[in-house]
Amino acid sequence: VEEAEIAAREATEKARIAQTTIVNVERIASDERTRSLEIQQVRTIQEAEIEAQKAVEAARIARERTLAAERIAAEHTTRKLEIERNQALEVAGISAREAMSASSMARLRPISSERTRSSWAMREDSVASREAIEAARIAQEKVVAAQRIRAEKETRGLEIERTEAIEAAELRRRDAIERRRVEVELALEAERIASSRTREVLNIDQKKAVEIADEERVIALAAKRS
Repeated sequence: VEEAEIAAREATEKARIAQTTIVNVERIASDERTRSLEIQQVRTIQEAEIEAQKAVEAARIARERTLAAERIAAEHTTRKLEIERNQALEVAGISAREAMSASSMARLRPISSERTRSSWAMREDSVASREAIEAARIAQEKVVAAQRIRAEKETRGLEIERTEAIEAAELRRRDAIERRRVEVELALEAERIASSRTREVLNIDQKKAVEIADEERVIALAAKRS
């Protein structure tokens, strides 16, 4: 009887050890899967951040190039208008001087009264010439100022668009990272739940195996005693 009881206890212990080993193996495998998912989560988020940063940087560089091209074009247009203004002023000055010189030559007379009238006419021509030059200068300045204002508005508009594009890219980056993080978290949680259920089932199986072994031991002992 004692030998049978000892053998039954040994069988029960072996069954318990075997079941415990299975539970431990499953727990280790579950932990490894969880760690693998966590590592994958970190790697995925890092890769998403890198890709998003690249996209934001590419958008920023593209907008910077566009702004630089627009700025150069605006400066070129402004310089062209300034050159045209200076040329117009020079032409107006030359024309005024030529007109004044011609008027002076035509009005020169040996008579003193005629000389006086010619002097007054020359002064009037000089004033008119200066007024014409000033009017041309003011008109050209207005054209240049209007062009500069228009170029500045276009540049500011491009800068606003660039800022909005970068902000939109940043929002998309954060949204993509957050979505990926949630997906991985859900996968991890599902894995934890599945592992927990598996361990519960294994624990139940272990208890059943031990109970069955105990029952078999008791039956065997009863049979031996009878």
